[in-house]
Amino acid sequence: MRIRPTVHFVPILLHLACFSTTAHRQLVHTGVGSAASARGLGCFLAPRLLQCLPLLSSNSRICHSSTRSGAGNSISPSDEGIPGRVPNKIIPGTIYFVATPVGNLGDITLRALDVLRGVDVIASEDTRTTGLLLKALGLTKKPQMSHHQHNVQSRVPELVRKAQVENLSIAVVSDAGTPGISDPGNELAAACWAAGVPVVPVPGACAAVAAVSVSGFASTEFVFIGFLPAKSGKSRKAKVAEVATQDRPCVLYESPNRVLRTLMEIREADETGGERMVMCARELTKLHEELFRGTLSEAVLHFGGQEGSDSPSTASPRGEFTLVLGPLPRMARGKEEMGALVREMLQVCLDEEELSASEAAKKVSKCLGKEAGLARSDVYKIALEIKGK
Repeated sequence: MRIRPTVHFVPILLHLACFSTTAHRQLVHTGVGSAASARGLGCFLAPRLLQCLPLLSSNSRICHSSTRSGAGNSISPSDEGIPGRVPNKIIPGTIYFVATPVGNLGDITLRALDVLRGVDVIASEDTRTTGLLLKALGLTKKPQMSHHQHNVQSRVPELVRKAQVENLSIAVVSDAGTPGISDPGNELAAACWAAGVPVVPVPGACAAVAAVSVSGFASTEFVFIGFLPAKSGKSRKAKVAEVATQDRPCVLYESPNRVLRTLMEIREADETGGERMVMCARELTKLHEELFRGTLSEAVLHFGGQEGSDSPSTASPRGEFTLVLGPLPRMARGKEEMGALVREMLQVCLDEEELSASEAAKKVSKCLGKEAGLARSDVYKIALEIKGK
C-alpha cells in the first residue's frame, strides 16, 4: 500500500493567503550550534533521513515537488521506496516559504533540505540563528539576507526585485517553524501576489499545529491568536476578553516571562471561573519538552502562581510556550447564546410583527422562556428595554 505523505495545510493556507498574523516573537533554537559541532548532524537527524542524505548532493539544483506544472513524472532509482519523491527543478524567480524545525533538528524535511541547497539566496529572520542551522546541515557557504520585522519595509521590495528582475530563487525562513505564522513572511507573500512573483510553500514544523494535535480538543475549528500584545493597556485587555469569550479552541504563543500573567488574565476574564480547560506546551520538540493539560486554575498553580493571588510569583518558568485554550463548556456557552436568542426574537416581534411589549414577552416566553431560565416578567423587562432604545 502506497503511503501518502502528511501535509500540514494550516501553515500553507495562512502564509500564502497573506492573512495578517500577530506580532513577532522569536522561538529560539537551543544548543544547535554547539551540539552540532560536538557530535555532528547524525545526532539530530532521524535514521530514515540520514539514509536519504547521500541522495542530496551539495551541488544539486533539484527540488522534489509535485505542485508545479512541468514537473518530472519519473522517479529515479535512488528515490525508490521514498513516497512522493518526484524530481522537479527549482524554478528561477520563485520565492519558497520554507518551514524549519522549532527545536529538534530531526524535524527538518527532505524537501526543505533540497530547497535550501538549491536556491540562490536565503532570506532569514536572524542570519545568526539560521547560520547555526545551515552549519548543522553542511550549507555554510549559502548566502543569506536578513528579513525581519524591523526591515520589512525596505527588504520586501528588494526580495521581490531580486526574484522578478534578477531571476533569483529565494528561500524564506524564520528562526523556528513556518514563516508568516507569528513570524515575518505574510507581508512578503502579499507583495509577491501583487507583483506576480511565484510563491511555493514548503510545509513542515509549526508549533500551533503540533500543540493542537495533542491537545485532545476538537480540532475541526480553532482560532489562531498568536502573541497577545505585550504591554498592559486597552489593546491587551480587549484581546484577552476576546480570547476568554471565544467558544472555539484558541491557540496562543507566549514567552516564559508572560505566560503566568496571561493564564491569570484569561482566568479572570473567563466566565467559567477558571474551570475552562487549557493545554500548555513548553519547549515543544526540545530536550525539556513539557505538556500540561488541566483547568486554567490548575495551570496557574502548576506554573508557579499562588492560590487566591492575582499576581504572578517572582520565578518564571523556562522555555517558549504554546497554549491551546479549550472550547467553552456547553453550559457556560448555552446561557449566553439563549440570552442573545431571546433578545433577537423579541426584536423581531416588536419591529417586524409590531406586537406590544406584553404580547412579545408572552410569545417569546412561551417559546424560549423555560430553556433560557427566564420568567415571563423577566422577558417583559427585556422587551421594554429594547422598545425604549
